[in-house]
Amino acid sequence: MKTKYISHGLSLTEGQKVTLANAARNGTGATIRLTNGQLRGEDNLGLTKGQANRVVKNLDQGRGMELRFTKTQLKKMTKMGGILPLLALLPLLFGGLGAAGAAAGGAAGIAKAVQAKQAASAAQAEQERHNREVEAELKKAGGKGLYLGRQTTGGCCPVCRGSGLYLGKKN
Repeated sequence: MKTKYISHGLSLTEGQKVTLANAARNGTGATIRLTNGQLRGEDNLGLTKGQANRVVKNLDQGRGMELRFTKTQLKKMTKMGGILPLLALLPLLFGGLGAAGAAAGGAAGIAKAVQAKQAASAAQAEQERHNREVEAELKKAGGKGLYLGRQTTGGCCPVCRGSGLYLGKKN
């Protein structure tokens, strides 16, 4: 059975709006504490039937309350409309410096990735150069490579009588 959400108007502070926006963006749940005066307002949020009943009960009794929103509930609220989709704009409106810092951090991450790629390319080029140099040195020594052949004299012990393998020149 799908949970149905009832649109209910609350009066949220800027901090509470930011808390809900961050939780929705990060895919986590959130809890906000509301005074009795905040239980009625212009900020429409999707509440479960139980949450709406608790809001009405606390409003009648003159008490505040805590509302706990699950990550699924916040996800549904962003699709429903109301205040939550607009909360995504809050960092742009109120956190200009934070947004600029995030952009600078993103640019720094890109620069770091480019530098890592250049360093990896340089290391690869050096490895290839080294391998070519080692191969050239081996060719200068006059060897033709390594060959596995049967040892014809002796052996490591009287049992094997020369049936082992050893590295030697090709005949």
